[in-house]
Amino acid sequence: MKCVPVKVLMPGEYQFSVQPLRIQTLLGSCVAMIFWHPKKRIGGMCHYVLPSRNCNTGNDARYADEFMRILLTEIDRHGTSPREYQVRLFGAANMFRQLKTTCTDIEPEYSQHSELCQNCANVSCRNRIAAINETRKYGFTVVEADLGGTVYRYVNFMVETGETAVRKAQLVALL
Repeated sequence: MKCVPVKVLMPGEYQFSVQPLRIQTLLGSCVAMIFWHPKKRIGGMCHYVLPSRNCNTGNDARYADEFMRILLTEIDRHGTSPREYQVRLFGAANMFRQLKTTCTDIEPEYSQHSELCQNCANVSCRNRIAAINETRKYGFTVVEADLGGTVYRYVNFMVETGETAVRKAQLVALL
């Protein structure tokens, strides 16, 4: 069995690799965006915290829109284009159930409703919409999405094979 290095992503981090690598992260209201090029067997993951910030002056992987600029630079550096990548989106769980939202029942596939979430007080809702909008904007192919809900997700991604495993945490009632 081949020993593969492991990179654990913390919130606001990303990793893009051309070498065999296992990338792992734990998500709550944050989002993991996994990008994999099946022909070149390269790719990576980001763990963004927020959809954007008011002063959009840098390239910071804590923000979905800024991470996309970082990713586009990586993609260009490897002579590939966004449409060649398979993308998987995970996370955006409502970890603060006491916060009411205007978009609880909206399916993320229906982008015409995304304006309802842009100013939502619930960060998980805004993160979900940002993941969908950012990937569509640049022409990525989303092959899997598990966004929303109310539980943590453990995400593992193997760069060499594109294999992705997601395990949802079980809620335990405290007495």
